Amino acid sequence: MKQGGWIRRYGCLSAVLVVLVGCSPEPEAPLARPVKLAYADLTGTAGLVQYVGTVWAKSESTPGFRVAGKVRQRLVDPGARVDKGQVLMRLDQADLVLALNSARANRDRAEAEWRLAEVELERFRDLRDKRFVSETEFDRALLAERRAHALFEQADSELSLARNRLAYTELVATGDGTVTEVFVDVGDVVEAGAPVARIALDGARDFVVDVPESQRNWVSASPASITLWALGERRFNASLRELGAAADPVTRTYRARFSIEADDAAIEIGQTGVLRLTLPERGMAVAVPSAALIPRDEGHGVWVYDPEEGVMRSRGVEIVGVLNNDVLVTGLAPGEQYAVAGVHVISEGQPARPMALTSTGQ
Repeated sequence: MKQGGWIRRYGCLSAVLVVLVGCSPEPEAPLARPVKLAYADLTGTAGLVQYVGTVWAKSESTPGFRVAGKVRQRLVDPGARVDKGQVLMRLDQADLVLALNSARANRDRAEAEWRLAEVELERFRDLRDKRFVSETEFDRALLAERRAHALFEQADSELSLARNRLAYTELVATGDGTVTEVFVDVGDVVEAGAPVARIALDGARDFVVDVPESQRNWVSASPASITLWALGERRFNASLRELGAAADPVTRTYRARFSIEADDAAIEIGQTGVLRLTLPERGMAVAVPSAALIPRDEGHGVWVYDPEEGVMRSRGVEIVGVLNNDVLVTGLAPGEQYAVAGVHVISEGQPARPMALTSTGQ
């Protein structure tokens, strides 16, 4: 009887559990997130990209002293005009004057010893001819004269070097131009060869800009023009002259120098303006806001709305140009809907509720 009672109790408990499980609610589906979408419209990929830059000299000079010393005079300031051969700075000459006097004394002594050796050689030559001395003694006198002459030439060269070092205490401009920077002041001790100033030499002018890594290939294949803010709406043609081989370690941009194809005195160093590049036509693409792009392992992408499943899917795209404030990309079909805001909070397969559908085509 007891065993049958336990069986009846367990049977009732199992039935209750089955009923409870069958009545439990199903898991709720994830809520759809409102997503601002835009329609993809095709447009031509010929666009215009702009960079802000500065006018700079095509040729620069960074002069430095050829000897070390203490700066005694600084005769130029930033912005000063200089002519070729003009003195820019002077070093203290006290030590070099002493070195010059010492070299001159050594030369005089070496010359006296050489003259004495010449006299001795002539005396031994006469004695040898009269057979009063042997050939060995004459050869010894000859070698002594040659040695004295070599020492004199060495001392004479050292005197010339001392004169040159003294002359190197005056730093002169190597060409006509404008001083843009001065790195030292009176009282500073400089090393030999260290730049002490920067001079923008007269002549052709460059327009210098910094180009992002993703746009580095555009600058070499696109026509360029420059507008300087100080000269109003005047536009000058330009051509790429130099493109940096390595990116700046901080900004990750590449320095590009464009030659300004104009000989105009109104173009001055330091003026700022805008460089415009006309990008080549590469077929049809979609103009999307830069805020719509997301990073991917292999470049960039966008979030595309799947209307059949009502979810967001990531799609890889290729940037092919710039149009006004938008980025031209390929990889989207006409009429597809993609997210234009809040892309950093969207995840793969996330349910979405479309809102504010717009068109981004031109």
